[in-house]
Amino acid sequence: MKFDNSKSSLWQRTSKWRNGLLAAATSLLIAPTSDAQVNYSFNFDANSTGWTGANFFHYTGASACGGAGGATRANLYNYVTTANLISPLTGTAIGGAITITYDYKANNWSANTVGTATPLGNYTIQYGPSATGPWTNITTVANEAQTSACISKLHVFTPPAGAVYIRYSAVWTGGDYYLNFDNIVMTEAVAPPCAGTPAPGNTTGPVGAVSGGTIDLGLQNNT
Repeated sequence: MKFDNSKSSLWQRTSKWRNGLLAAATSLLIAPTSDAQVNYSFNFDANSTGWTGANFFHYTGASACGGAGGATRANLYNYVTTANLISPLTGTAIGGAITITYDYKANNWSANTVGTATPLGNYTIQYGPSATGPWTNITTVANEAQTSACISKLHVFTPPAGAVYIRYSAVWTGGDYYLNFDNIVMTEAVAPPCAGTPAPGNTTGPVGAVSGGTIDLGLQNNT
């Protein structure tokens, strides 16, 4: 093997090496995160795996939303006045608007087939970055007229980029009923494109480098 020890050749090899590292660093900085997006669904037909909270339980039967499949429900009455249902991780938001749809009903204990009279109470849907919050309200559904049929709901919210969990937090006012939830679907829209012209400034790094050493490259400005 023949080596060229000239200063010119060494400068050229070093320059090419640094240019290659700069290109790699730039490609990492602008790489898309298309896999980080909320696209989640759960119908409780088989189980309620991953869902936690207080006083909600999985069940199956003809009174479930959608028929013979499964759902989750909490029995609310004067001795059990609150309940909450917390999702597993639904995905990692990229800053787009998330649409959540689901079915619910409040039907009298114990047959779960007759709509509960109002006032019955309310539930609030919230989102948070973990299963313990902190929680931000999406909307509150209060004292909605009930029949034996499940009611389909749709809400839109825009959380910050990051992990997304959902919580249903229910409060009893009157009656003795099951609060049922089923067929939860969450879909995030593509985040809007960045506005303006990027201005990264100069590439930052050490003045020189040695073979086998480690160097850190960066950008002068945030982009």
